[in-house]
Amino acid sequence: GKGKCSSGCGNRNFIFTGLPWNHPAVAASGFTPQQVEAGIRSDMAAIVKAGYKIKAVLLGPEDSLDFLSDELKGVEWTGTGVGFGVRGNPSPVITRRLMDAVQLYRDEVPRARILFNYSPVTSLWAIQQ
Repeated sequence: GKGKCSSGCGNRNFIFTGLPWNHPAVAASGFTPQQVEAGIRSDMAAIVKAGYKIKAVLLGPEDSLDFLSDELKGVEWTGTGVGFGVRGNPSPVITRRLMDAVQLYRDEVPRARILFNYSPVTSLWAIQQ
């Protein structure tokens, strides 16, 4: 159930990429920067409290994916995620970023599940699916 994990979940590593909460494109996903910042912080705390290891890599489409690629190295990832600010954004530029991030995950960590949340506070939900 929510907030619970099996004895081995502390060895389960998850990484999510998404837009920085102050990025101009965040408003297009239907949330304010304040909602997104508070949501991400709350969600990350809930994930850690549930016993999982989490890393958030917040990048705009103007930023290279090289930083995300570097963050993937040297860790056995259980799941890789893309936040709703990217997935649910109506911009073709951001949709292209979604496709590129998913391809990067497939290329660099092919055994990890690819996860999607549906709001700034549903990454724990995505991990538990």
